[in-house]
Amino acid sequence: MTTAANCPQPTPLTCAFANQFQHHAGLSTEDSWHICTAAAPRRTPPPSGCLKKRTPTTTSRVGPVIPAAERALDVGSADELTGVLCEIVRGQVEERHGRAIALKEHAAEGVAAAREYVEASLGLQVWAHRLYKQAIAVAHAPSRRS
Repeated sequence: MTTAANCPQPTPLTCAFANQFQHHAGLSTEDSWHICTAAAPRRTPPPSGCLKKRTPTTTSRVGPVIPAAERALDVGSADELTGVLCEIVRGQVEERHGRAIALKEHAAEGVAAAREYVEASLGLQVWAHRLYKQAIAVAHAPSRRS
């Protein structure tokens, strides 16, 4: 039986996605290997034991979304993943909107207060637009900043 420790090492080309993801998410090499082996194009299925299940330690480093997506694939239902994403977005909208509204009440008190409000309101708008663009993006298409 092949174990994760003696799986064939992926090439840098097949790991481009994992390396980029590791850099942006601050993941360890172990997490990067998990992502790389899962995302790398293969002509045959990976040897038994190569794809490791996430441990609580690695799950805490990647947040709740990747484990929820993995469970959605395992059980065949996207309900949990949808709930996790909606909860995160709702919380962020409420926090960002609430901050902008609180600053709006004091925006007329001077230039510094007005700048804080403009920064918060534009921050909410730009964040919401980027979230929207990411949500409607074609799966696995290269992304561009808008």
